[in-house]
Amino acid sequence: MAGDECTSHVLIRLAITRGARGIVAPSEMAEALGLAPESPALPVWVTAWSGADATRPWPPMQA
Repeated sequence: MAGDECTSHVLIRLAITRGARGIVAPSEMAEALGLAPESPALPVWVTAWSGADATRPWPPMQA
């Protein structure tokens, strides 16, 4: 921060797994941390990034 102004943003893509049960839902993880399970409203630039990320080849070597 510079004074009271934000100077950076970061988005992190990750998944929490639980053995053979696979990926833990974000709402379940939030509740385990004592947080509300509902996602807050996201800025347009975040939802645009998420939409673009859904179009990338996965695994990467299949591009």
